[in-house]
Amino acid sequence: MTFLMSQKSPVHPSLSTPPAPKTEFSATESALLELGKLLQHKRYQFVTLTPASHARVLARDRFNPTDPLRAVFGWNQPFRKNELDPSVFELLQKAEVLETLSWDRFKSRVRFSTLGDCLFLHSAFPTEAADSVFFGPDTYRFTRFLKEQLTSRQSEGSTFWPQSLQPCRPKLRALDLGCGAGAGGLFLIHSSPSSSSFSSSPSSSSSSSSSSPAPLEFSEMVLSDVNPKALSYSRVNSAINAVSDTRLHAAPHSAGASLTFLESDLYSKVKGEFDLILANPPFLIDGEKRSYRHGGEEAGAELSLQIVRGALSRLTPGGKLLLYTASAIQDGKDPFINSVYKILLEPFDKFELSYEEIDPDIFGEELGRQAYSEVDRLAAVGLVVTRPKVSV
Repeated sequence: MTFLMSQKSPVHPSLSTPPAPKTEFSATESALLELGKLLQHKRYQFVTLTPASHARVLARDRFNPTDPLRAVFGWNQPFRKNELDPSVFELLQKAEVLETLSWDRFKSRVRFSTLGDCLFLHSAFPTEAADSVFFGPDTYRFTRFLKEQLTSRQSEGSTFWPQSLQPCRPKLRALDLGCGAGAGGLFLIHSSPSSSSFSSSPSSSSSSSSSSPAPLEFSEMVLSDVNPKALSYSRVNSAINAVSDTRLHAAPHSAGASLTFLESDLYSKVKGEFDLILANPPFLIDGEKRSYRHGGEEAGAELSLQIVRGALSRLTPGGKLLLYTASAIQDGKDPFINSVYKILLEPFDKFELSYEEIDPDIFGEELGRQAYSEVDRLAAVGLVVTRPKVSV
């Protein structure tokens, strides 16, 4: 993975790139969008489990979901043509995601999962292909982490900009780095003043204003990924959930708000600085080094550490990196945060850091592999890095 490390002159966040054009969909993307809208109309819901839990459920004797849509698009079970609504079957064909198992048995190559009131398209179970687009319990933890950080920002009365610059501050420019299905960036957009329908819990209501994230307004939201399929699914998901450029609230002094989809290996093609960078990168050790799963060396932390290092030259004054990842705890010690401390000693400016262990034990099945022979546990962690604000 590569990224640009050179220090750059400050760039006004709303002027660093021109507004993106309205999203245009291919024929297959249009069919996937129509399929997602149809599932929404039919009030489809499915909360995605870990792959290990999913496999255990499928292995049960006489496992037979009563809802055919949940069976096909949630549990990814094989089906016969007459078991599915003809319009749904036709859309699977148009989207070119219908796998033929035999003359009368089929399977969907995509899944749909719910997050709050929103619906996300992602890859089928099991996610084995190198270009798989993952969505699962880490997605729910990631968006909950984002929500908690935004809520604490609201309750503490803190802002991204110095008080003296508040009257003329530009709207925020944000980057969802390695966006996958787009859940992180779309969550932030739905946390804006015009939306109350998005929750970080799998199925909970977000109607309570007391727990709502602090309102954020954006000049630009960049969703980037090295995987073209992830960007395609993100575009479809933005449309399924009615996220458009008009939802981003153009600032009076900006060139206009935009929603940008960018194919980039980390920061390699990303331009300018950001008020907010969010990331939920792969963090496992994958023998096949599949991009959606493999976190690299250092017990899977290499990619996350590259994101931290690259963010230091990409954040505006007062800007924040919100990183959800995992740490391979070894002999009671956390090697990931120790590596982060070393990175933050390098720059001249003193970056602020906060860190929490979100879940002490995730992907426990991985501990039986040789690659984790010296690891006690995999812990889900949340890291916030803040660049110092400018002196006024």
